[in-house]
Amino acid sequence: MGIGLFQYPDIPSLTQGQKQYENYQETLASLLVPLVKFFGGTDLTFQHDNPSIHATKSTSKWLSSNMGSVLSGLALSSDFNFIENVWGKFTNLVYKNSKQYSSVEVLKLANEDVWFELQP
Repeated sequence: MGIGLFQYPDIPSLTQGQKQYENYQETLASLLVPLVKFFGGTDLTFQHDNPSIHATKSTSKWLSSNMGSVLSGLALSSDFNFIENVWGKFTNLVYKNSKQYSSVEVLKLANEDVWFELQP
């Protein structure tokens, strides 16, 4: 069984500024670990899409300690990386008809609107 962490139908928290590996690990600890425990996961293989904050030595060590094995490399294949399709669809909806936003707050509201329009 695969579990995707999308928090649907809840609105995911938006990161202020650039995400760093420390707050990525905090996000995993606060959102993913409880979800895995809820589903009774023990023998896990974690997959991510290999951006630099996911692939740091610190994050790799954290994942090994908390999630078990990590599937590497395959996430770069579009066949395995379904989240890229979700983010692509999401971005297209947010910026539909070349929409421009006047402020971060207006953009956040647009993100919330689109989030609730997405169908799982």
